[in-house]
Formats: sequence, C-alpha cells, structure tokens
Amino acid sequence: MNRRKNTIRKQLTISYVFLILLSTVLLNIVQFCQIYKYTKDQQQNEIEKEFIQTKNNIQTVLSQINTIRCQAIEVILNSNEHLKYGEKGYLYSCKEIEKNFQTLRRSGTYIADISWVDNAGRISSTNEIIRKDSFYDNLCMKDLRESKENIVYTGFYDRSPYLLLDDHTPVFSVGQNIYDIYCPNLKIGFLELDIYSDAIENNVSFIPSGTDANVIL
Repeated sequence: MNRRKNTIRKQLTISYVFLILLSTVLLNIVQFCQIYKYTKDQQQNEIEKEFIQTKNNIQTVLSQINTIRCQAIEVILNSNEHLKYGEKGYLYSCKEIEKNFQTLRRSGTYIADISWVDNAGRISSTNEIIRKDSFYDNLCMKDLRESKENIVYTGFYDRSPYLLLDDHTPVFSVGQNIYDIYCPNLKIGFLELDIYSDAIENNVSFIPSGTDANVIL
C-alpha cells in the first residue's frame, strides 16, 4: 500500500514539474513574441520616419531645382530681347546667359550644369568642355525632341560622350522647350539642367544593402 502511495506521489510530482516547465516555456514564448512584435513595430516606425524624412529631403531638392529652372527661363527670355540687334546682340545675349547661369548653378547644391540651345543650334552653358557638335544629341535633348511634353526628366546617364574630357559622374537631367514670351507658339530653343545623382542617392542611402524596396518620386 505504501509502495503504491509512493508511486502515485512520485507521478504527481513529475506531473507538477512538467506543468511548471510547460508553463515556463509557454510564458517565455509569449514574452518572446511580445518582444519580437515590439521590436518589429519599433523598426517599422523608424523606417517610416526615415522614408518621411527622405521624401521631405527629396522634395526640398526638387523644389530647389524647379526654382532654378524658372529663374533660368527668365534669364533666357530677358536675354532673348538682345537678339534683335543682330550678331552683336547675340554675343551680348550669350555672355549674359552664361554669366547668369553660373550664378544660378552656384546657388544650387546639386546643380551640375545649366545649358541653353537656341533654334540655330548655338549653345550657352556653364560647362566649358561641352562638345558643341554632339551636345544636341545627348539623351535629355533626344527625349525632349521625341516627347510630346514640354518638360522631360532623363536619368541617370554618363555625359562623357558629349564632353571634351571624360566625366563619368552620373547625372539626371530636366529638359524643357522654351517659347517666345510674346508668341507662345514660337519655340525658341531648349533648356537643360543637369543634376548630380547624389541629389537622390544621398537621400536613399539609409536603405540597408540587400533590402527589396521601391522608391517612387
């Protein structure tokens, strides 16, 4: 009888120990899940904050580019008035355009160059090493000629084929058809703004390597 009682007591003890261990394991699993969820939520929140900050940074860059684009158009339209004075007026116009373009380029952190090509194929640019015989065929100008839109965005590409010296710094470009201020249907040439790719790359560099993500501008 005593032996039987001892056996039952032993079985009960084992059962209690098993229940305690099971409860401990389950409790640890629940705590792990809670900690994992909290950590994941925190990471998600941090990523969302980073994306919001990135969006704001990129919007600031694009706003700066748009402001400079509008100022460059104003420079062109104002200088275009001098063309009525023949070759002398044209030379003065080119000088004024390039001078003002240089000022605008220095005001924009990511602006690589600003260029203007009139209908006669004459180029005014902040870039002194442009290949004037091939610049008109660069990707941005090509997109602008083939597009039905007045503004195109081209990127990222290497400008070296259109320069006298190698410069493999990637850029994306904003191209726009420019029309006469007094005759809205008369196109007078093409404006191109080249922007260093760093303007975008620096703002998305926080995305971890190997992460699958889509960035839509």
